[in-house]
Amino acid sequence: MERLIYFAAGNPEKKERLSALAAGLNLQLMEVSPLLTGQTIGFLSGIDGFEEQPLKPLETPPVLREEALIFSGLTRERLDEVLRALREGGIYISLKAIVTPHNVNWTLAQLCRELEEERSQMQRMQEERK
Repeated sequence: MERLIYFAAGNPEKKERLSALAAGLNLQLMEVSPLLTGQTIGFLSGIDGFEEQPLKPLETPPVLREEALIFSGLTRERLDEVLRALREGGIYISLKAIVTPHNVNWTLAQLCRELEEERSQMQRMQEERK
């Protein structure tokens, strides 16, 4: 199943634009509420065997400050098509990832932290080259 998993981080206008883009490309859009940021990528992707993990009493879900877009079930060609449509539609989302066997067990919050760290490392490497 081809699915885009999107955490809007309080950006309703972009969420609407992304929803229209997904509908136009016949993609399922999973909009992640702040209450679901502690759920696994496998669960959010709708992969069999991954169940919702309920919050424990007095537990709060992880807080995400940036929007994120996760691609699930897309072929390389289809991913290229979606990325091209995002670019052409002027929809910029800095944290993006593909569901992999490596990250399928991570929570959305864990994946976003990893993406933020990778971005920081890339920025440091670019600064060092200057």
